[in-house]
Amino acid sequence: MDIEPRREAVAPLNSRAALAGAKRAAALLLALDETAAGKLTAGLDVSELAAIARAMEELEPLAAPELEALMERFATETSAARRAA
Repeated sequence: MDIEPRREAVAPLNSRAALAGAKRAAALLLALDETAAGKLTAGLDVSELAAIARAMEELEPLAAPELEALMERFATETSAARRAA
């Protein structure tokens, strides 16, 4: 599945902290179109979705290079997980 980030979702920010957990998921989902985001969230339970929704409300904008690095890391990790399965 090819997933392209929505460029208009990216706003500048000088973020120094790496995102993890629900904030990382929130940033990824906000950058995707609805179809791709729906595919990724389909298997999540209500508590996971609630945590991501809270993180979306608190998330500060990311600069394009930060978002690109986050998406590359996600792609690398999911590819490795598929190979291991």
